[in-house]
Amino acid sequence: MFNMDMKKDKSEMIDCCLKALLFSLIKIIGLLDTTNFSMFKYFLIAILDCSKNLKNHLIYLIKIENLIEFLKRVLTQDFQFNMKDFDDQVLNFSLRIIVCEIFFNLKQEKYFFKLDNIAEAIQLLIKFAQKVIVMNIEKKMFLVSNTLRLMSQMITQIHMMPEAYERVLKTNSIEFVKDALTLSKDLQPCINIDALFCLTNMMNIKELATHKQLLCAETVNNSMVIYFAYNHQVELDECIITFLYTISKYPQYQVYMKDKSKVLYLLMERQFEQKYETTTDTSRQKIFSLFHNMTENEEICQQLNAKQFINLTNKML
Repeated sequence: MFNMDMKKDKSEMIDCCLKALLFSLIKIIGLLDTTNFSMFKYFLIAILDCSKNLKNHLIYLIKIENLIEFLKRVLTQDFQFNMKDFDDQVLNFSLRIIVCEIFFNLKQEKYFFKLDNIAEAIQLLIKFAQKVIVMNIEKKMFLVSNTLRLMSQMITQIHMMPEAYERVLKTNSIEFVKDALTLSKDLQPCINIDALFCLTNMMNIKELATHKQLLCAETVNNSMVIYFAYNHQVELDECIITFLYTISKYPQYQVYMKDKSKVLYLLMERQFEQKYETTTDTSRQKIFSLFHNMTENEEICQQLNAKQFINLTNKML
C-alpha cells in the first residue's frame, strides 16, 4: 500500500512539473525577444533538451499548438538580429538546424504524425533539407538522412489511413526523395540508402507509387544502382526485394521490370544460399510472389529462363 502511494505521489509530481514546464514554454514564446539571437538560441536549445529528456512524455510537447507554430515560424521567417560580426542569414540557418533536431526527437511520439497540422510542418522541414542537400556543409548528412528517416517513419505509421496519400503529398516529399536517390559524389552513401528505404515505404501507398513523378524507369533504375553500389557495405537485400515485390503488384510498373530478370535471379540465389545470414522466409516468399506477378506480363514471360527458375526453386524445396 505504501509503495502504491509513493508511485501515485511521484506520478502526480511529474504531472505537475510537466504542466509547469508547458505553461513556461507557452509564456516564453509569447514574450520572446526575437531580435536577441542569444536568447532565441538558448530558448530553442532548452526545447531541444526537453525533446531529448522527456522521451516518455513527448505527447505533452506535441500537443502545444503554440510550440509547433513557433517552430514552423523559425523555419520560414528571416529574423533580424543586427549583430555586427555575423550575417543574419547564417544565424537564421543555425536556428533552423536546432528546429530540425527538435522535430527529429518529437517524431518518437507515435501520435506525432497524426497531428492535423503536422504535414505542413514536415513540408517546411523538407524544404529546408532540399536547400541543405546541395550544400557542402558538415551537417548535411545528419539533416538530410534524418529528414528521410522521418518521412519513412511517417509513411509507415499512416499508410493505412484513408487520407495517407493526401498527407504525404502535402509534404512535397516526392521531389526530395528523387533528389536523394541520385547517385552522386556530392551525396554521402547513407543519404542514398535512406532514400531507398523511404521510396520502398512510399510504394505501399498505391496513389504515391503511381504518381507521375515516381512512375518512370528512372525510379526503378536508381533503386537498383543504389542496391549494387552499397549492398556490400549495408544489408539491402530485404529492402530491394520488398521494393521490387511491391511495384510488381502494379501493372504500370511491369514495363520497367522486363529487363530485370537477371537481377531477380541473383537475388533469388542469394536468398537460397545459407551463407547469407540475413536470408528470411519473408524475403523468399516475396521473391516467388514477385515472379508470379511478373509472369502476368507476356513480354516478361518470354525473357525468363524457365530452367534457371526451376533449379532455384528446387534449391528451396
